[in-house]
Amino acid sequence: MESPFEPNNADQTTKAPKPKSPEEPFREFDKTPLTQAIKEGSFIVPVVEQTSKPPEQKSKKGLYIGAAAAAVAIAAGAVFSVNAMNQPPKSEPVATAPAEPNPDTSEPDASNNPEAPVEQPVQGENDPVITAENEQEILQSLRFTSTMNPQEAGEKYSSIISRWDMGGATSKTFYDWLNAGLPDEEIYAAEIAKKNTPVYATALFGEDYAFSTNPNIINAISSLEASNKASLIGYLRTYGDKETPNSNTENIEPLQGEYKNTGVQDASQTEGELELIISQESVINDEKTMYAGQLPFDGHTSDTYITLVPNPKAPDSLIVTSLDIVDTN
Repeated sequence: MESPFEPNNADQTTKAPKPKSPEEPFREFDKTPLTQAIKEGSFIVPVVEQTSKPPEQKSKKGLYIGAAAAAVAIAAGAVFSVNAMNQPPKSEPVATAPAEPNPDTSEPDASNNPEAPVEQPVQGENDPVITAENEQEILQSLRFTSTMNPQEAGEKYSSIISRWDMGGATSKTFYDWLNAGLPDEEIYAAEIAKKNTPVYATALFGEDYAFSTNPNIINAISSLEASNKASLIGYLRTYGDKETPNSNTENIEPLQGEYKNTGVQDASQTEGELELIISQESVINDEKTMYAGQLPFDGHTSDTYITLVPNPKAPDSLIVTSLDIVDTN
């Protein structure tokens, strides 16, 4: 049976591409290995402080996706305490050096940590890391359905990109990272984000998303994967619970972002298509983390213009065939 995430060369209806999009607002994170910091007996990693705010990514018709990731990237420019713990879980002996990382970052052997949380998808929580076992269930929960009215479809769009942005940011992911010996967080997060992309991109843009020639859709997929990676890094650095409190007391909650839907306008003019203008605001709980006051993209607002058409590969579902985002603040 052909995998639903293997695109083929079938044509996909698209509108004429919009003007070019701004560059992705991401920057490199500090690459000092966490294992080195632990061996040296310090959990503080100094990085170069961001002295000036990058230029705002604004244009009259510019694609703006990944505000939460941009915020995390900017905040990472300040000196921060990495997300290391005062002590490992109670079931783990205190070790003088971390164990060797498990080559599979998403599914390490949990046999050495029986008390680590067993992740179950729960409504209201972030999606787990995409695996062969859960990809179909998550994909079906993400799809636009053909029975949705404009308001429902607009709200669904905001939900999908919010879920993509935070996909895999769960306690299980944190404990998998911990039990793997705290491997490089940037590599760890990038591997998870890469695994997540096919399911979310398929839900938004269809099974043939990889063959889209629309520059805004191409940029959206790249930006959302990068945003997912950055959000995972921010989550790992700020996570803590009763068993494993975060070493930085400013981290009351793990860093969490979402695209809050603030309104949907129906601009449809073509029969069989939904043309929507979706107003959104980027909301981040930075005030409950060590990033408080450092995330200038918290509160960013935009209008997203999308066209939804029937999905030829999945009956009773819709896909986005044109996308443009205009900053409104």
